[in-house]
Amino acid sequence: MAVPIAHHHHLPAGKLHDDFTTWAITNGIKINKVKVAAIPHAGIGIVATTDIIRYISYYQPGETLVFTPASSLLTREVIVASLTKIKHRGIGRPGLRDLRTHALIAAGIATRAYKDQQPWQDVWPTYENFKEFMPLLWESNRQDLLPPSTQFYLTRQREKFESDFKKARNLGFEFTQDAYAHAWVIVNTRTLFYRPSSYNTHISREDCMCLCPFIDYFNHSDVGCKVELSAQGFTVTSNRAYSSGEQIFVSYGPHNNDFLLCEYGFILDSNQWDEVNIDNYVFPHLTRVQKEHLDSEGFLGGYNFDTATCCFRTQVALRMSLIPLNSGGSADRLIKWRRFIEGIDDGTKEEPTIQSILKDILAELRYRGDKVLAQLDEPKGFKVVNLIDNTIRRRWEQIQGIIDFLEQNLGAQD
Repeated sequence: MAVPIAHHHHLPAGKLHDDFTTWAITNGIKINKVKVAAIPHAGIGIVATTDIIRYISYYQPGETLVFTPASSLLTREVIVASLTKIKHRGIGRPGLRDLRTHALIAAGIATRAYKDQQPWQDVWPTYENFKEFMPLLWESNRQDLLPPSTQFYLTRQREKFESDFKKARNLGFEFTQDAYAHAWVIVNTRTLFYRPSSYNTHISREDCMCLCPFIDYFNHSDVGCKVELSAQGFTVTSNRAYSSGEQIFVSYGPHNNDFLLCEYGFILDSNQWDEVNIDNYVFPHLTRVQKEHLDSEGFLGGYNFDTATCCFRTQVALRMSLIPLNSGGSADRLIKWRRFIEGIDDGTKEEPTIQSILKDILAELRYRGDKVLAQLDEPKGFKVVNLIDNTIRRRWEQIQGIIDFLEQNLGAQD
């Protein structure tokens, strides 16, 4: 799923996408007033083929743009049936239950056990395509240039991938790591939340996913069309008026750009949910005992800032860093710290010190960004548009812009 750009200039998507659209309609997917298009600097997306009116009333919220029937969804159950049908390497249903839904669907795709809906599979990005925009597939020397906040998500994503690959191979699946990585990022970038009524309540939210043909073409924006699941299938309903040729979006959720980059391979130029994780900068200020106290209260990790302020979790952690737990008087200060958490104490007395620490953290992060940007700007003897380096540069520049705004706000509070 590509970088979303809302403009009216687009090109034909190409024969493969046209063939898939024909196949989709033939197989019960309803497509109304929209089509697939190639959008400059944004890859493939969905655009309006004619003007789409604004919703008429609360009871008529908008026009149905796409409907994909449940019979067309690629789900965990479909993959299990495909694998057990061909008795793949003797792997039975009990073994498959040990795999996360993400891991299982990826295994089915990587082994090519799932052979149905080939016209749909033909339009999925190639492995080489993904290597240009998915940080998980970049060389380590490019991953190392990413901001720490991006690496925060990338590290967790890599751990999931490596665990899924190992478990799948241990079950007897035979594919290369590259083949599995390709299938794994297809699933990662194209799934929808899927929890039909047939699912037991014990199934984790993380395992509630499926791939949905045609609807997976929609790119992301902060605000987008409504996507609903019913017993019949998925429906996309317009959220506002669109003019002919305008790109139409859905929203993948309230995610910051580091998350979007790692999970989907793009960042937004404007993202109301953007924030920066600074766990790696806060943890050095904390002793082991202080971390234990934070953990016991549910405040260990998840420290972020945006253009306006640092989050409450960061405030709690930095205040904990000021408490010398091995000295006298720490009990009273812990009580005061807990009163801050409960909103009884406003923390005014510690605020100047907290702001000072935060400014040092921001300065350290800015310095790291300056070094990376300088490295990216070094002459290389030839001029070429490097998509990976350009993405790294854009994200660092965004973070430095967020730092600028926050420093201004902190200065105004002095």
